[in-house]
Amino acid sequence: MAGKKILLMALVFAIAASALVYTYVSQSGKPAKEPEYSNVLVALKNIEKNAVITPNDVKTVRMIKSYINQKAVASTDKILGKRARERILEGEQILEDRIADREKQVMAYNIPEGKRAVSIKVNEALEVGDFVRPGDYVDILATFEKYDVEDSSPKITYPKTTKTILQNIMVLGVGQLMDIPDKSKAGLPKTITLAVTPDEAEKLVFGEEAGVLRMALRPVGDNKTNTTSGIVREDVAATRSKGGLSR
Repeated sequence: MAGKKILLMALVFAIAASALVYTYVSQSGKPAKEPEYSNVLVALKNIEKNAVITPNDVKTVRMIKSYINQKAVASTDKILGKRARERILEGEQILEDRIADREKQVMAYNIPEGKRAVSIKVNEALEVGDFVRPGDYVDILATFEKYDVEDSSPKITYPKTTKTILQNIMVLGVGQLMDIPDKSKAGLPKTITLAVTPDEAEKLVFGEEAGVLRMALRPVGDNKTNTTSGIVREDVAATRSKGGLSR
C-alpha cells in the first residue's frame, strides 16, 4: 500500500516538473518586451545655486521610463524663470524639489549661509548716486554726533566721529528688486537690503538709529578689508587759535 502512495506522489511531481519545463521553453522563445520611454528635462550645463533657469540651461531627452526619477520634470513650463535651490550638474535630471517655486523666489533663498538680510532706509547720498545694484559689495560708514556721558566723573565727551563700521557687505536687494533693474524704469529705492552676520546686523541697526549712514561702493573683485580708527574734526580740519591755524 505504501509503495503505491510513493509511486503516485512521484507521478504527480513528474507531471508538475514537465509543466514547468514546457512553460519555460514556450516563454523563452518569445521576443523580449520593448521598454517604455518618456521625456525628461536634464541640465544642458552646470546650473549654479540661486541661478534663474533659462531655455539655454536645459534640454529634453527621451529615457527609459524606469530610469527616470519620480520627481523629475518633463515640461519647461514648470521651471523656466525659477531659481535653482542648489547647484545642478550638467546631465542631471531636473527634480521638482531642487527648484524654488516663484512665490518662494524671495530673499530667503538668496541669503548666504550664516548671514541675515537687513534693510536700511535710502537717500541718494547713501545709495551712492543711485549706482548700487544687487550683487554689489559696499562698505558702511557711520557718523555719530558729539555725545556726553553725564553720569561719569569726570564727564566724558565723545566728539563727532565718522567711522567705517562694516566692510565688504553684499547687497541683496535694491527696493523690492533682487535683480539688476531697468534703469529707464527704476527710481530711487526706499530701502537697500544687505547680507550681514548677526554681529554686523547689530552694528548696522545701531548705526542707522544713532547716526547717519553712508555707503561706499567697492570695485569688482576687491574683497580686502582695512583697519580704521575713525576720524574726528581735528583729523581733517585745522582749528583757528590766536597764534594762527593749529590742529
